[in-house]
Amino acid sequence: MRISAAYFLLGLIFTSIPSSFSIAQISWNINTEGGFFNLNNDGSSKLHDLLFRIDGNLNYFYSDNGVSASAKFKVRPEFYGFNNNFKSLKFKASGGYYKKEENINWGINLTGQKDFYQNNITDFNYSVFLLAVNSDWYELLECPISVQLGYAYQTASEKIEQNLDLLFLDIEIFKTLFPNNHSGLGFYIEWFTIDNKYLSKFTNAASKNNGMRFGPQISFNYLESILLNLEYRFLLHSSEVTEYPSYEHWIRLVAGTIISERWSIFLLADYYNRRFTLKEDHSVETFLIYNPLDNENKINIKLAYEINDSFELYLKAGYFEENFFDLRFNFDGWNMLLGFEIRD
Repeated sequence: MRISAAYFLLGLIFTSIPSSFSIAQISWNINTEGGFFNLNNDGSSKLHDLLFRIDGNLNYFYSDNGVSASAKFKVRPEFYGFNNNFKSLKFKASGGYYKKEENINWGINLTGQKDFYQNNITDFNYSVFLLAVNSDWYELLECPISVQLGYAYQTASEKIEQNLDLLFLDIEIFKTLFPNNHSGLGFYIEWFTIDNKYLSKFTNAASKNNGMRFGPQISFNYLESILLNLEYRFLLHSSEVTEYPSYEHWIRLVAGTIISERWSIFLLADYYNRRFTLKEDHSVETFLIYNPLDNENKINIKLAYEINDSFELYLKAGYFEENFFDLRFNFDGWNMLLGFEIRD
């Protein structure tokens, strides 16, 4: 019921988006890449094997008289080693509505995601739904304030089902420090509840974990001859199964430059790291540990050559990691991929 309701709400925002194509933009792109990967653990596949991935995206954007709306759809099948039959299929849909007023802008965003994983040892699925309301205040013209309030839930299931519900508040103040710069300083706080269905049915152990995450965040954006986009959070973590000191780091980085008319190089990093101290050194506690909504860690260097406006070749190498509430299903490693992008 939770998943059905989530996608019903997501459908409402898509159907409410205006359909006047005279002031709307539709774009799409398909990335196809393949190469080699090397796993740091051997629980899912061979240590060395082939990787093949297709990433398809469809985007819609509408803007008129201070009102904008958008919709995005993504599908991504992945094959890690054909002989070992490890594969994943990921779907994601998001929509947003944004309105500009005299001293305040406001909007609403919805995101739904459904991922499937399968290999020799597990058949696993993972779902996320997020609803957020955001506003930007411009009464302090030199330091605009952005406020976002949202609710999200995450459902992960194999033989063990676990649900995560959370409510978050994100506040950030922005300032232009020098030309071509946009910097921010803020605070993030989140309240969450984890409910593990397996523990409640088959054990006498506690099956729920309530807690909160809170801490400062910074952002830094620069665009001239180079692009630099950095976001960072340091969060203290408090819950019924952890004790002090428990904390988390989250960083997102995009940096790069246009080398020549056709060549570009970029570094892309999206990384989450946690340092939790458990109150009890017992395997049951690991099933109640917090897992972020975005379970993909990645650090990539991408060298691209643009043949024309609609076709690009690239070489990408880096580190990848998938994190789940059950640590037995985690996997990480390195890859080197050759790919191409087709876009409208």
